[in-house]
Amino acid sequence: MANKIIWVIDPAQSEITFKVKHMMISNVKGEFHTFSGKMEGEDFKTSKITANIDADSIFTNNQQRDTPFKKCRFLRCGKL
Repeated sequence: MANKIIWVIDPAQSEITFKVKHMMISNVKGEFHTFSGKMEGEDFKTSKITANIDADSIFTNNQQRDTPFKKCRFLRCGKL
C-alpha cells in the first residue's frame, strides 16, 4: 500500500477563471480571487479533491453585475 500524499493548491501560482455566454451574443469573463483546495490520496486515480471558493471574491470587472453573485443569489453557495 502506497503512502497517502497531500497536494495543496498554491493560490500564488493558481487561478480560478470562467467565461459564460451572455444572451448568446457575448462572453462574460471573470475570476475568483479567494480560494483554497487540496488533493489527498495514493495516486491521481483514487484521490479525493476538495475545493473552497469564496463567492464574495468574484470579479467580472463590473461591480453592478458582481453584487448579486456575492449574495449567492445565483451561485449555489455551500450546496456542493
